[in-house]
Amino acid sequence: MSTRSWLRCQQAALYLSAFADGELAEPLRARVAAHVADCQACAQRLADNRRVDDLLRTLPPTRPTPAVLDSVLAAIADPQATREPLHRSGRALVPRRRIAAISAPSRVPSRVPSPYAAPRRAGWVALVPPTLAAVLLISFALLAFDWARTRPYGAQISNATPTPASLASVLQQTRQAVAGSASQLSFTPVLPSYLPTSAQLDSVRTEKANATAQQPQQTYLDVTWRFSAGTVCQVHLREAPKGLGWIGYTPGSPDARLSWQLTNRPWRPLNLLASSERPAVGQDRGAFTIALDAAPCSVTASADDAIANLRLISLSLDMFYQPVVILPISVDGRVLHTTEEATTPGGALLWRREVYTSADQREQRVDLYGANGTLLTTSVIRGQQAIQIIPASQEYISGAPSRIGGLTPLPSTEALRDFYSANTLADQGYLWNRGLGSYRGLSAFLMALVNAPAPTLAYVDISTDQVLAITVTPTPGTRPGGPLATSPFTTSACASYTLLEYLAPEKVSGGGFSLQPPAGYHVGTNIATPPGCP
Repeated sequence: MSTRSWLRCQQAALYLSAFADGELAEPLRARVAAHVADCQACAQRLADNRRVDDLLRTLPPTRPTPAVLDSVLAAIADPQATREPLHRSGRALVPRRRIAAISAPSRVPSRVPSPYAAPRRAGWVALVPPTLAAVLLISFALLAFDWARTRPYGAQISNATPTPASLASVLQQTRQAVAGSASQLSFTPVLPSYLPTSAQLDSVRTEKANATAQQPQQTYLDVTWRFSAGTVCQVHLREAPKGLGWIGYTPGSPDARLSWQLTNRPWRPLNLLASSERPAVGQDRGAFTIALDAAPCSVTASADDAIANLRLISLSLDMFYQPVVILPISVDGRVLHTTEEATTPGGALLWRREVYTSADQREQRVDLYGANGTLLTTSVIRGQQAIQIIPASQEYISGAPSRIGGLTPLPSTEALRDFYSANTLADQGYLWNRGLGSYRGLSAFLMALVNAPAPTLAYVDISTDQVLAITVTPTPGTRPGGPLATSPFTTSACASYTLLEYLAPEKVSGGGFSLQPPAGYHVGTNIATPPGCP
């Protein structure tokens, strides 16, 4: 399979049915097409889906009895009815509203969905002869609905919300409308690659304004989208020449909720002069400025939903939106490895600490290195026994764990959240796919944490769909999340984690959790002082 599609068979299989029916939007359609062109097995599955469709078209029309439909409607209306998941054992369901979310998190707003709809047919169809399953399910559903529309009695079935135009067509419509006005602009406008699924283009227009009393008029661009579902009713984009500044807006006060960064151009809070109720963000692109604001549908709607929309749409102006599948990591039997570094205010290294902790937290090894990379001490704890080894004096001290200071504290739950909740963070735009890279020789998606105080990456293994590692690169003067951003990776006034990963036990180097001192070492008496800040 070619890596240009970024899809594995397990992922592509979810979309073969929708692909066969011509229902996928770009760029997902192109990714599935590229995979099918390279993968004989998936090409055969696609051909099977199309044969099922051909068989369905040959079926004679039939109608269920009134009693059958009444029982179905009664089951749907029953609030106590149990909905059982139809999926293969051992495999998580992929919600229909977003490819990158594997489990529906409690805090994820359903109004910030992906533009890529999941396929209509569930994976359980693969467990039965596909022709029989498709014929029974689809024909019954279609015919039952057709009969319900014409039945003269019974419960009234409410009309569903009209299906909006496909996102691909909305984005294309926006591009075409803006292209028609581009000649009036002194800059090249940029447009998003992400919109929520219920988006519809409302308007594209250009306006003229004076930069100063002495300067001639300049033209700026306004684009507005409206949404047919969710708690956010409208998103407005304004791009203006640098000379006009933040026309209609003023720079806002620092706010960590409205600060994020993916490239070298940060997004920061703005105040919309026309309405203080609409959250807004802006970005300075040098030749022009970009402002985005979102209108909640009511005064009681959560501002978090509007901000999540702004984050996803604004970041898609910086980098193409590419959703990925991310599963919670399974840590059974794995060893947590962390690297903690202390630096001076100028960024010079003071010390580095490598910590390896077993899954049951009964075993731990701590390697402490000095500023020049020299190993200062190795401390190992196994149950109620412990040893500290000091290479410089070739000494070791053994005894109870308390004698060498006990277990080194583990990272907080928040610091480890990317391993378990990366799908939630990606769904809200906190994690953004920067493209394909590698980690320890494994191909991985590079997911940037856009609101962190320091550049932070989560590496998602393309084979397991799990986070391999999290790296933090403290860089003086670079704060993606703005001046008020906080970090769960900070451990003290001068130290923070720079690496977190889960390893197989055999990958733990340096003797693992051995309590055996090196040959030639003798018993010492002085316990090394734990590292700290100057």
